Amino acid sequence: MLDWRCWPGGPLLAGWWGGLGRRGRRVAAGGAAVVAVVAVVAIALEVTSAGGPPARARQYLSFTACLLTDSRGLAGAQASAAWAGLEQASASTRAQVQYLSVSQGAAAAPYLA
Repeated sequence: MLDWRCWPGGPLLAGWWGGLGRRGRRVAAGGAAVVAVVAVVAIALEVTSAGGPPARARQYLSFTACLLTDSRGLAGAQASAAWAGLEQASASTRAQVQYLSVSQGAAAAPYLA
């Protein structure tokens, strides 16, 4: 049996515990066990529901689509429409998209496959 006299408030707790009787001690121990289980489950649910911090950067696939534009960049009507389509495709497929403005057709040659 534990010696409660060396703990602060120990004699009071020992007297209370001893006065419960066998059935009372079982009920008190069972109640304490239920409280402990509920606390553990609540903490576990809180940890799993958090799911970690949200991703700061978008996760892309391992390839990139590039739109070559004229010297006006995305300001042109055709380039603007093409860029909108590329951004929409990127959102649904996670492919990374970018654009590159070139001033002359010969400057684009190294970028064409």
